[in-house]
Order: sequence, then C-alpha cells, then structure tokens
Amino acid sequence: MQRSRRSKIGSQESRIRFLGPPMAAKRKIVKNPYAVSPTDFDKAHRLYREFRESAPRRGRTLEFTTPKVLMVMGTLSAVEYETTRGRKLEKYRHVFHAGSRPFICADAKTGLLFLVEGRYRVTKRGIVDLDPRGKELD
Repeated sequence: MQRSRRSKIGSQESRIRFLGPPMAAKRKIVKNPYAVSPTDFDKAHRLYREFRESAPRRGRTLEFTTPKVLMVMGTLSAVEYETTRGRKLEKYRHVFHAGSRPFICADAKTGLLFLVEGRYRVTKRGIVDLDPRGKELD
C-alpha cells in the first residue's frame, strides 16, 4: 500500500512515499470477539459432561449481540426443557422457589428471551435454587 506525506523544506515542497504496512502509531490492535479462554471452555465442557453424562461430539458458536435494553416481561416461575442424558431423551421441569425466580426479559429488536438475575445455578443435577447466602435448596 502506498501512502504519501508532504513536508516543506525551506520554500520547496517534497513528497515522501511509504510502502508497506501502516505505521505503528496508526495500528489498532483488535482482539478476537469470539475468542474463548481455555479456562471458560474447560468449565463449560466439564459441566456438559457432568450434566449430559457424555462428552460433546461437536461444538458450535452461537452469535448474538447482548442488548443494551431489555423489556421485563415478569418473573419466571418454572422452566421445561428436553435433553439427552447418556443416550436417553429426558424431559425436565424446574419450578423456582419464590425467592429464586429470575426475570424473563425480551430484546425489543430481536425478540430473543433472556433470563436475568435470580438465585440459581446449573449443576450436574440441573437447575438448583439457592438461598440468600448461596446455599443450595432442596
């Protein structure tokens, strides 16, 4: 790539040409927005193996933008989902304790749903509610 810069030397004007990559001062280092730290990947892989009782056969990248504004629809009292554990398809229903319920929110632009806040975590047993101190509830 050719760039030029003008400079005045006395009363003469000269032109200096630069060939090659942009100068260091103009370079902007951009991190890969889809890069995943090995630690985060290992945690997700371990949780998958523990919950699904088998190793993942493949992976995929889900792309979405995190919205800046969400519309709160209400609190989520229960969630139902299907998954395979081992090689068997199973259906689950988790009813949240009153103090553990997350907000169910929607992105007005895309219509995607998000679960926000709430006192719960996902373990090898599935969704587990937590008390205010962070201890698991039965």
